[in-house]
Amino acid sequence: MLSDKQLAPLSPLARAFRILFLADLGSVPHAETFTDRYELTIPAADPSVGEICVWDDEDELTIHLGEHHHWHVPLFMYEDESQATRPALAAATAIKDIRNVLEGRTVLRVRRHEGRVVSSTTYDRTAAKVVPPSPEDSEYLWTGPRTEVP
Repeated sequence: MLSDKQLAPLSPLARAFRILFLADLGSVPHAETFTDRYELTIPAADPSVGEICVWDDEDELTIHLGEHHHWHVPLFMYEDESQATRPALAAATAIKDIRNVLEGRTVLRVRRHEGRVVSSTTYDRTAAKVVPPSPEDSEYLWTGPRTEVP
C-alpha cells in the first residue's frame, strides 16, 4: 500500500487508474510502487506469459504483458473530450484491457523467426479473421500456452 507521501505526486492519470483499478480489480493480487513514477504489477499466472505491469508516463499508461509485448493508452485518444475527463477515460480503457487479459479474452501471439522473437501482438480470442500462427509462433492466454486451435 502506498503512503500518503507517495500518493501526493501521482499524475491525474495515475490517480484515476489507481482508483478504478482498486474499485474494479482490487481483489486481484498486485503490488504498487512509486519511484519516479507510479507502477502496478500483477504477478504472472504462468511464467511463460509473464506479469502485467502498468507504468504511468503522465500522458499515457504503458501496459506490459510479460517481456515480449506492451501497448499504450494515451490521453490523446480522448482529445475530443474535456481535459478533466481524459484521465478517467484512459484509465477505464486500461482497466478494460487488463480485465480482458485476466479473463482470457486476449491472446498474446509471439512471432519467431529462426528461434528468435521478432514481434508480438495481441488479439481478441473471439476474432473471426485471424491469420493462423506459423509453426514457430507461440500463442498464450493469461493462464499459459494456448492449446485450442484458432
